Amino acid sequence: MSDGQLELFGLLRGYSALSPMQTQSFPTHLPFSLIHTFLLDSVLLNPHLKTYPPSKHYQQTFWKWATFLLETMPKDEDDEIDTRIYNHYLSLLMSSTPEPNNPLSLCGPPIESYVTHYWKLPQLEKLVVNREACDAYQTTTLLESQTTIEGGTTGLRTWRASLVLSQYLISCPTLVKNKVVLELGCGTGFLGII
Repeated sequence: MSDGQLELFGLLRGYSALSPMQTQSFPTHLPFSLIHTFLLDSVLLNPHLKTYPPSKHYQQTFWKWATFLLETMPKDEDDEIDTRIYNHYLSLLMSSTPEPNNPLSLCGPPIESYVTHYWKLPQLEKLVVNREACDAYQTTTLLESQTTIEGGTTGLRTWRASLVLSQYLISCPTLVKNKVVLELGCGTGFLGII
């Protein structure tokens, strides 16, 4: 996989995991058409992300950021942003319009959102040579709460420690292979799924 493909895949991973825009890298050094096609086909029209989308608020933030960067990129005269990207962004804006005379519609608690995590199994890494980036990865999608504390518990979300420990266990599977492991306070259960 080339460096450009890795950077584009990083955009997909960031979008799927609801990563803040300031932590994502937009590969403006790549050709406009390559980035545009990837965002359209692998993010906006991705069948998995259509079924399990990030929250509308996150999508709105992401597409505002992405369209701004696409619009400011150097491009050929006939390069344009596909209307499906603009239409999707506009539909998100329309759905987030506050209701008149309802102050609660202006600010409420964060809503639940699907979060998709990608990881590569070490044994697949050796077997996979010329496959698409996404095909070489396993995914787990969870419906998570976006609040830190809900119902008196810190559950219903995947914590950073869980992501770090899962990455360690994926890279060293012999630590838990054929062993009984008891997981307490597992939040969404991400680590147990991995």
